[in-house]
Amino acid sequence: MLSEHPQAAIAKDKEPHFFAYDKLYARGLAWYETKFSHCSDEIAIGDASVSYARLRTHPDAVKRIKAHVPDAKIIFMVRHPIERIESGYVESLGTEGTVPYPSINHAICQNPIFVDSSRYWETYESYCQYFGANNVKVIWFEEFIHNPVKAFQSVCKFLAIDDTIIPSENAQKSNSRANAANRSANLGRTKTDINWDPKVKQWVVNELKDDSLKFLKHFFRASDYWYGLENVADLLEQKKVKTKHKDITIAELEVLLKSSPLEVVRLTNEITDACEQERAIAVIRGQALLALKLFGQAIDCAEQVISENEQDLVLLTLLFDASVRAADRKRTKKYLNKLIIIEDLPITLVEDLASAARSCEDHQLAKKLYNFLHQHNPDNGYYCLGLGREYQILGDMEKAQYYVKLAIEKDPKYSESYYFLSTIRKVTASDNHITLYQDSLHYFDLDSKEIAHVYYALAKEHEDIKQYDKASFFYLKGAKAHRDKTKYNAAGVQFDFELSKEFFKNKTYPSSTVFDDSPLFILGLPRTGSTLIERIISSHSDVDSVGEVGCFKDILRNEASFTQSQQKSFHRWFYQQSEMPVDLTRVAQSFLDRVKPSNFQGRYFIDKHPMNFVDIGMIALAFPNAKFINTCRNPLSSSFSNFKQIFSNNFYSYSYDMSETADYILLYQNLMRFWHEKFPGRILDVHYEDVIEDTETQARRIFDFLNLDWQAQCLSFHKRTDSVSTASLSQVRQPVYKTSKEAWKNFAELMTPAKKVFANAGLLINE
Repeated sequence: MLSEHPQAAIAKDKEPHFFAYDKLYARGLAWYETKFSHCSDEIAIGDASVSYARLRTHPDAVKRIKAHVPDAKIIFMVRHPIERIESGYVESLGTEGTVPYPSINHAICQNPIFVDSSRYWETYESYCQYFGANNVKVIWFEEFIHNPVKAFQSVCKFLAIDDTIIPSENAQKSNSRANAANRSANLGRTKTDINWDPKVKQWVVNELKDDSLKFLKHFFRASDYWYGLENVADLLEQKKVKTKHKDITIAELEVLLKSSPLEVVRLTNEITDACEQERAIAVIRGQALLALKLFGQAIDCAEQVISENEQDLVLLTLLFDASVRAADRKRTKKYLNKLIIIEDLPITLVEDLASAARSCEDHQLAKKLYNFLHQHNPDNGYYCLGLGREYQILGDMEKAQYYVKLAIEKDPKYSESYYFLSTIRKVTASDNHITLYQDSLHYFDLDSKEIAHVYYALAKEHEDIKQYDKASFFYLKGAKAHRDKTKYNAAGVQFDFELSKEFFKNKTYPSSTVFDDSPLFILGLPRTGSTLIERIISSHSDVDSVGEVGCFKDILRNEASFTQSQQKSFHRWFYQQSEMPVDLTRVAQSFLDRVKPSNFQGRYFIDKHPMNFVDIGMIALAFPNAKFINTCRNPLSSSFSNFKQIFSNNFYSYSYDMSETADYILLYQNLMRFWHEKFPGRILDVHYEDVIEDTETQARRIFDFLNLDWQAQCLSFHKRTDSVSTASLSQVRQPVYKTSKEAWKNFAELMTPAKKVFANAGLLINE
């Protein structure tokens, strides 16, 4: 996978074994360097010799690496120690007719490398001693095959190379467990069965047991993470569990997980006698449900056994991962808090915890975790940026700027840092970062998505100093660079919006029996004043806000037990059903369980996810008493404010082309008109321009709609010190101002495509 990365290169022969074998080492460094003659300006250049992990056989390898490459980073992939021995034996078999060892038992007795390669703790300790734990990264094969992209991205971060590049499907599958099992046949090598002598296997287990358990304990994996090292009988017999139609082992389920998670779910549903392996079954079933994006069901599965395994890192991590992906903030916080009290967590997990704390809007905790990561590795630009972003969200712009600049210093090739620096404050003609951005352009390929961040940074600061022609030039270059690497299907979006309407157009569905009217949904297009409206409303003593939760769609998916096997998007599958495909009462209750603040005593809590506007019909049926506030803006202002923003996680991919942005606005307006007709009186349109012209009148209008008493403190929202995590974080820390109202007028040429779209649609706009 690394060999596909443009910033990485692997030795020509992959495994030159230079530092391990005395005869090869004697050839000298010049010979070794020929193995990298194909390399040019890659950041990470590697040697993948497995012999470097056989320190009893090659004790000088680690010392030699340290002598010649003192700052080396070590990637250490581990797997079930016994499976690794079996795999090593299969790999040792020669071409057809050549068998160096009659059996695996002979191999182990005659050559110590088979067992030595599985002494993980011994190897890990030695490399940490020479290079430091910060420079040794462990990759767990079992977790790698479950989610190769996530593992690959963690390696990229470790190597300080671009972690947004995704390897091809072939690269992801090339080292899967199923492929490894078939590799000898695929390479034309002799196929053989692994027939262990129980006494030999018993000896191997005894040799490796203590080493493996130390290794697992250090990384907070359960002692039975590698099945059998605690119980030799299980290892020898590969104990089977019973389903209705056949018996199957945990190992066989693990192999099946990669190719058919749906089949794993089916089989684990049928297991009738799994009492002794309840945890193992729950883990693998939970992983299969995660793979199928049934996050809520994965949570339910793992929670059935977590009470008896409260310190089980595998289960806790599974529950945490599922909760994050389900946008279930309550459970995310619950399992985040259980994990952060565990000492010496893997650094990649701490990274995930920091990111989750941010998504849960616990920014004090996120700051604490990023600070820990920064102290752990002060030279990691990603950690510096994370810390800077937290200070920005918390309102400390001075520290935010310091850490983002530090991120650029530590890793000038991480393009997001430049863009975030430009968003921290408004610059002046005498105090800006334009030269810094211009000087950074040589780090990036002109056709890369990464360079878009720098172009947008240049555009934003040129706009700040009123050099609008230059700003327009860089906005267009940035948008094109981003759009060229971003998938967007305008016809598909129109089709999806029409499906939402068709599902409700000629049918009436019964509402749920959940009459809780405390959920308040603020929705609409991004950058239309929703954060301003949220801050005004949530300044009321009877209102709380949970931010942009965005979990309603996932709840529908989970309740419908939808899997990608239907070969279409969930939205299309759902809205093409002839009958209501979910129990709306269960949907509503699940939403409240996930989102409603604990011990909530107020009148409303706000979910401010903009894209909820697509599913207003389902939300309105799930909560028959709920209300909606739709934030609106002059379409030209909305087009410009969307176009000039880089949205995270590839959201709002329409926004990198001005015509497509205008088309999307028209589709949104059309859908909102339908919802107004379908649910009269439940949706209040609030226009951004009206709010900034007369904030109090519009605020009173909103509170009348919500049947809330007026509270004057709501006009002082900008004085609040709590965090703001949307793109409007700088604006809402100031009193209402009008300078952004007509900012689009400074970009006449850039706005021409949007004007044409609106004119062709007959939309009259007050310019």
